[in-house]
Amino acid sequence: MKTRIMRAIGNFILGMIAISTWYGCETATTNHQVCSIYGDARTITDTIYLHDNGRHVDVIVYDKDGKYTGYGWGSKEFYLEVPTWNDLTYRAVYNATKKDNEVLMHVKRNLVRMEDWVPIGITKKQWNDLHKNLDKSFKLDSNAARIFVADGYGSSDSFYEAHGSYSLNYTCNSWTNDMLKNSGIYARKHAIFSKEVIEIHKK
Repeated sequence: MKTRIMRAIGNFILGMIAISTWYGCETATTNHQVCSIYGDARTITDTIYLHDNGRHVDVIVYDKDGKYTGYGWGSKEFYLEVPTWNDLTYRAVYNATKKDNEVLMHVKRNLVRMEDWVPIGITKKQWNDLHKNLDKSFKLDSNAARIFVADGYGSSDSFYEAHGSYSLNYTCNSWTNDMLKNSGIYARKHAIFSKEVIEIHKK
C-alpha cells in the first residue's frame, strides 16, 4: 500500500509539471530518420540502442571489445537509496522535488543484447559526438579519471560522480534525450518521461 501511494504521488507531481511543458521533435538534426524525410543521404555506420524499463531510458553502445555498455544519469538519492520501487520512501520523493539534487552516472558493463532494446542507426559523426557527450557527463579528478562513488546493483555496474542537477523538470530521461539531441540524433526538444524518448524511435 505504501509503495502504491508513493508511486501515485510521484506520478502526479511529474504529471503536473509535464502538462505545462511543450514537447516537439527536433527538425534540425542529422539522424537517418530525418534525413530520409528530407532526402538527405548519409551513410549509417553504427548502431546504438535505447532500453526503457518503463520509467528510465539507458543509452547502450557497442564497445571495441565486443561488449555492450549502458549509460544512465540520474538522482544520487534515487540511484543509491531506491534500487527498486519497493525501496521508495517519502524522503526520496521529497528530495526529488528539491532543486540542485546531486547526480550520478550509472555504467552497466558486459550487457547481453535483449530483444526489447530499440536500435538507432547513426553516422560516424553522430557516433563520435555521442561518445564525447557521454564522456563530458562524468566529473573527473585531478588525474582526469572518473570519480567512483559506489558499486551498482550487480557485479558489472558502477556509479560515478556526474555533472548536472536533477529536478522535476530535468529528469534522467531529459538527460538521455539531450545525449541524442546534442549528438545530432533524432530527439525531442525536451522530455521528462521515458515514453517521450523511446516512442519516436520504435518502428
